[in-house]
Order: sequence, then structure tokens, then C-alpha cells
Amino acid sequence: MDYGLVERNLRDMFRCLARGREKGEVTELPGLTIAAVGTGFQMFNTAFFSSPVMDRADLEERLAHAAATFRNRRLSWSLWVCEELVAPELRRRLTRMCERVKLYPGPEMPAMAASEFAGQAHELSGWRMERVSGQAAWAEFCRIGADCFGVPPRLFAEIYDSPERLSAPVRAWVGYLEGRAVA
Repeated sequence: MDYGLVERNLRDMFRCLARGREKGEVTELPGLTIAAVGTGFQMFNTAFFSSPVMDRADLEERLAHAAATFRNRRLSWSLWVCEELVAPELRRRLTRMCERVKLYPGPEMPAMAASEFAGQAHELSGWRMERVSGQAAWAEFCRIGADCFGVPPRLFAEIYDSPERLSAPVRAWVGYLEGRAVA
């Protein structure tokens, strides 16, 4: 599986969240993508490496650009790192280098991808998936998302404040089991 597909999908999702927001910003710099929603919650004011980081000087420059961008906007921020984009000899130094720009390690989040989906092995009685439409379904989407990502509900709702914030090709879905929203 090509890690790049998953990495690009994550960057695109954050770009989607940042676009169209009054305080949002998407900036492309050489080797660096800034996708900031403009919230006080650092997880959604993000910097991503958009090309391989091959040496220490390059890494320091990208971190400095990201730090300056967020400092100028007075936003807390996070760096989402796809480790395959960082040369192996730099990975061990990454944490210390991030600390210099006031970034500290957070959770490691694995990514998953499937090249194909064969469908369910058997029918699950009472299960259905629906695309989110309407405020009640949107509230369920936000509740489930906050639970899944361990984010306080008010912060999740600040980011995902309305279905209109998601633009194509991103769509929100909710799974229901026995009529209750569960996924």
C-alpha cells in the first residue's frame, strides 16, 4: 500500500476544514502545507510535510516557517508527521527539534487503507449507514467524532460546526444500529 495516498488524504481533509472559514488559512510553502482552521484547539491548526525531508537544515527550515506562521497568527498548532517523509536518521532527532519551536510529542495515530472492499461477510440485522443530513444527524456525527478522537465535544463541535463546512469530496456519514447512532 502506498503510504502517500493516506498522507495526501489527511492533508486534503484538513485543507477542506480550513477553507471557507473566516479565520481559516491554507498555505502551501516548499515542502510544507499549513492548514489552519483558526481555532484555539491546536489539533486543527496544522502543519504537514508535503515532500520528503532529507537533511537537518531542511527540517529546521520547515519547522521555523511553520512556527513563524502560527506565531504571527497567535495560534496554538500541531505538526502531523508521516514518518515515511522524514529520512530515517532524522526521525530520532525530530522530537528534540520540535521542542525548540515549542512542539511536544502527542499521540501516534495509525492510518488504515484498503485497496478494495469485499463487503460484509454477513448481513448485520438492524444496521444501516446514512449520509448526514439535518441537524439531528449532524449532532450525532459530532458526538461520535468527539468520542472516537478523544476530543471534548465542544471543541469537536467548534470544528465541525455545520455540514456545510465539508465540501466535496468529503461527506459525513453516521451508522445506526437498531435505530441508535453508533458510528
